[in-house]
Amino acid sequence: KTWPRSSRPTTPTSPPPTSWPREPPACRSGSRAAGASATGRTPWRLVADAGGTNVRLARVQLATRAVHDVTVLRASEHADMLDALATFVDATGGLEGCRSAAIAAAGPVIDGNVDFTNSEWSLSAADVSAMLGGVPVALVNDLQGVAAALPHLTRDDRCEVVQVDVSTRSSRASP
Repeated sequence: KTWPRSSRPTTPTSPPPTSWPREPPACRSGSRAAGASATGRTPWRLVADAGGTNVRLARVQLATRAVHDVTVLRASEHADMLDALATFVDATGGLEGCRSAAIAAAGPVIDGNVDFTNSEWSLSAADVSAMLGGVPVALVNDLQGVAAALPHLTRDDRCEVVQVDVSTRSSRASP
C-alpha cells in the first residue's frame, strides 16, 4: 500500500494557542506536572497522544522520568502531525537532547505507518524520525499505548472520575 502524505510546509502554519503550554488536570500534580522545561543537554524523550481533536505532547527526562512542557494542541489548527510536532519542538526549546520519541495515534499502526481513523492525517515513524534528527521512534495505536502505561501508574497518577457506591452498584460523577 502506498501511504498518503499530505503536503506539509517546512514551518508551522499556525501560531500556538494562547493558552499553552496548558497545565495538566488538577489530579496530576507533583513530579509529573508541567513546569520548567527539560533544559540544556539533559537527555529527553518526546511523547505524544495524537487524535482527531487534540494532540497532547510532552518531554520526559530519561534519567528521572520527570514530565515537562505538557502541551495540548488542537489538531484542526495544524496541517498534519508533523506540523503539530514542529510547533511543539519550536515552542519548547528545539531538539537538543532528544534521544527518542513515542507516539500513540488514533488508528491502526501497520509497518510503522498510521492512517488516523478520525481525521485525514497519516503519519510514519520514519518521517518523525527524520524530522527529529534520526532518533528511534515508537509509533503505536493509542489504546495500545494506554494499555502499556497502566502497569506503571502509581496512586499519585490516578484521579477519581466516577464515584461508585459498591452497596447499590450505582455511580455518579465526582464533583
